[in-house]
Amino acid sequence: MMRKNNVLRKYIASLLLFLLFETVAITLWKAKGNLFYLLNFSYIGGCLALGTALFTAGKRYTRHFLGVFEAATIHYAVAKIFGPLFFNPACSLR
Repeated sequence: MMRKNNVLRKYIASLLLFLLFETVAITLWKAKGNLFYLLNFSYIGGCLALGTALFTAGKRYTRHFLGVFEAATIHYAVAKIFGPLFFNPACSLR
């Protein structure tokens, strides 16, 4: 029984990461009424939790999984969040 608790204990960080993103997802979905927040933040939290759990387990190709996810996340952040903040989106409509 003690060994099983030690095995599960190393995955607590992954579980907490997933729960954090699920909390944000549900809160934004309920507050804004837009299903996009639920799907988007659930996807991000699920991928991060899975990646960190695989890394903790010492799986061989975990870094490839996290690298692909990281590249997509950085692209999304630059294209959809920081780009419109730094460059007025109305300027591109001319």
